[in-house]
Amino acid sequence: NYGNYSAMVANAAAGSTVNFSITFNTCDAFACYTYGTKIWIDWNNDLDFTDAGELVYTGLSGNTAPIVLTGNFTVAPTAPLGSHRMRIGATDTDTGPSGPCYTGSWGTFEDYTINIFLPPAPVVTGFTPATVCAATGDITITGTDLANATALTIGGTAVTISTNTNTQITATVPAGVSGVVAVTTIAGTSTTVGTFAVSTPPAITLNATSDVICAGGTTDAVTIATGGAAYDTFVWAPATGVSGTAATGFTFNPTATTTYTLTASNTVSG
Repeated sequence: NYGNYSAMVANAAAGSTVNFSITFNTCDAFACYTYGTKIWIDWNNDLDFTDAGELVYTGLSGNTAPIVLTGNFTVAPTAPLGSHRMRIGATDTDTGPSGPCYTGSWGTFEDYTINIFLPPAPVVTGFTPATVCAATGDITITGTDLANATALTIGGTAVTISTNTNTQITATVPAGVSGVVAVTTIAGTSTTVGTFAVSTPPAITLNATSDVICAGGTTDAVTIATGGAAYDTFVWAPATGVSGTAATGFTFNPTATTTYTLTASNTVSG
């Protein structure tokens, strides 16, 4: 069974994910049958579907009515723009048709047209926060047409993208990186006017890093010698047996030999 529906055109942006839904009428009076399904696109328009990358989807339908196969395939950012023949083929073998041309029984093939277009250029409308004081800082970038970003730079330094949707990008930026934010897709680059910066937090030094006490005793006060002014929150781990504040110093009353770790943070800058 073959149907030529090439007059029906589906539009897809280069670099996008194409979702589809196929309804099968593969039930008879006795049962419903699974159909192995494949989709090809003639990317180079040479009137065949056998070139590398032209098989874009392979899947298997269910066998419970109503039978609807849903799936998706990705259009490469480098896909040729313009119209291309798209063929959908399905057979009652679970592996699907052996190729885009089929002469056996219990199969169905349909041709359509897919038009690939260049998506709109990205536009960055903002980002948060403006600054972070930490070993690494997370940035959230908002805008339009940000999907499938091919590059993110801050001050010219390449940054790995953590998550990417059409309206938002998140990334973790190491300390020392600062500057304007630039997002690049296949359609262009959008650069901010404002700058983002991750600065290395000041190091903290203590007046003492160890003490020896008898069981049940309390250490001398441990004070912050330098760097403390940059922080407003100080947390010791473990917290059991720790008393005092950054202003007065901390004392320790452990029940056994214990290593304590101090974590300092700033509720404003991180």
